[in-house]
Amino acid sequence: MKNKMLAIISLLLLVSCSSTPPQGENESSEIRTQAWVLPITNGYYVRKIDGVYNFYKKNTKGALQLSSFVSKTAIPDQQLIEITQSQVNGAGKLVDISDGSKRGYKSIFTSQGVYWVYWFIVIDRSLIFVTYNTDSDTIDENEMKVVETMVNGISSAKK
Repeated sequence: MKNKMLAIISLLLLVSCSSTPPQGENESSEIRTQAWVLPITNGYYVRKIDGVYNFYKKNTKGALQLSSFVSKTAIPDQQLIEITQSQVNGAGKLVDISDGSKRGYKSIFTSQGVYWVYWFIVIDRSLIFVTYNTDSDTIDENEMKVVETMVNGISSAKK
């Protein structure tokens, strides 16, 4: 199971959002699964391509993407930490972002001139992996606040 999760995460890291496509089909104002929901706000729209949710908004500096995996069994804390550490690979400090409805970690780091934020979130049996990246010399603090608000808005679909 861990290898399958790592393969999905690796696929996400290979997908690129270099341009903003025109709005049209295959879009949504929210991402909803049986386990979790993420409202899309602040002018962003989302398209799902090859299992990866790509977020778009005109004139953004960075790329925001999300993928998820549903495990057949619960994802224990130790496994979540191992997956997170294997992807961050010492590049950034892990910050616990758990609250009552979700467990997770976030890591912020710069690598080869690119500013990265990774989120690893578990809701029910779903592992949600979110990345945001931008050139390290073009970080837009307002854009980061909007991205943080959206990612923090992920919640359980079971209320």
